[in-house]
Parts: sequence; C-alpha cells; structure tokens
Amino acid sequence: MSTQEAISLKSRQLIEFCRSLTLDGDISDEDAWELGNFLNENPESCDEWPGDEIAALISKIFANGSVSESELKQLASKISSIEKKAFKIFNKEQISESIESFSPYNCILPSIPTIVSIKSDSNPDESYSVNLSDSSCSCSDWYGARKHFPPNTLNRCCKHVAYALHKINKDLDYPEWLQCLIDECRHSKKGLSPKVRWTMVLVKNSPVIVSSGTGDWINVYAHCDGYFSKFGYNLKEQRWSYGMRPYYSATIKTALGIQ
Repeated sequence: MSTQEAISLKSRQLIEFCRSLTLDGDISDEDAWELGNFLNENPESCDEWPGDEIAALISKIFANGSVSESELKQLASKISSIEKKAFKIFNKEQISESIESFSPYNCILPSIPTIVSIKSDSNPDESYSVNLSDSSCSCSDWYGARKHFPPNTLNRCCKHVAYALHKINKDLDYPEWLQCLIDECRHSKKGLSPKVRWTMVLVKNSPVIVSSGTGDWINVYAHCDGYFSKFGYNLKEQRWSYGMRPYYSATIKTALGIQ
C-alpha cells in the first residue's frame, strides 16, 4: 500500500491508539509497553505503514528489556511524524472523495404552469403578471435586465417571480436551496442579481449554490449547522466573511479553483 494514497482501517486504528498515548504531549515507558501490547494483539497492523515502522522501532527499543529516555524521545518523534503524514493523507482523501461527487448542475427555477398576479411594493393599485412556466414577469426590471436569459434560469428571478413562488409555496415542497433564495428576495425586496453567474454543484450529495461576478466577493449558499445559509468569500483576501464558513469549505474552494 502506498502511504500517499490511502490508509486502511487497521492502520487508522493504530494511528488513533498512538494519538491516545501522546495526548499529554509526552510518552512514558508504560505507554511504550502498551503500544507493544497493541501490536502483539493486532499483528496484522504490522504488515503495512505505519505499523511496520512502529513495530521495527518497538522491537529495537525492547531488545535489551528496558526503555531509556532517549529511546522514548525517539518513539515520540516517530509517532509525531506519523501523525503529521496521516493528517495530510486524511485531508487528501476527504477532498478527493468529495470532488468525485462534486458534479455541476444548472441553476434552474421550477417550471410551474401557472400565472400569478403580484402587487407592486410601491403602488398597491398596480400589479404584475408572473408566468412561472418560464419565470417571466411584466415589470420593468424583468424586461430591462432579465428578458434575454434562458427560461427559468436564476438571472430571470426578479423580486416578483420570487414573491410568486412564495405565494404558491403552500402547495409545493421546494428544495432548501430554492427556499433560501426566495427568502432572501423577500427580505431584501430585491430580485436575484442578473449581473452574476449562478452555479449549482453537489458536495457530498448536498447542493451548493455559488454566485460570482467581476468583483472580489462571491456568495456561497450552503449547509451549516443544519440550515441552508448564505456565506461570503473574498477571492483577493482569501477569507470568509466574519470567519463564517459552510460545511466542506475547503472542498468547495478546491473545486472552484480557489487557492
């Protein structure tokens, strides 16, 4: 097995056992004996990395029947180097596994064969006609900035389209990402920006929505703490807004080509 590709379950168990011995930042002769006993009770762990290296060192240490301070330091150093290498491999495995399931999808609003009348925010005597089959609206914002986009794409979602989707929501079960965008439009009383590129991807079978324009900031809509929320990321400064980040933030950055 290559230590640069994967770590088996038995080797993971050995690494976790080593970590439990070094939690206090030191290792005693009793810890060394416990590690030797673990290897004796789990001989299959010695057939591959890191068990083969640890077993060789343990055998050398106990060759004379006692353990010196220098030998304990050598063992502690070995365990530390193994933990550092294991951390890099674990991280690589997680990112690789996630990117394999990181599939691009079109951001499409649902096509619902119905026309909804939405009252104007500024003039209660005026209403707009929203056709949810293609996400079109009779308002000036839609005709001026959104009409040319393909049917049901997010760039066509003026605030009235969002209002219409919310108005008929009682009869439908929207996905979390769509409900999050609808709620944002309702609270801000603005439509989704027609000036950005909207992308949907799946990370660990969970949708992530990204809006990116020409500026330094991008918006990421993803899960965190059980909720679908909006996060900001600054491409130039390489930081998340207020330090708040979504689940699998490193994977999202990697898949988007962000260093």
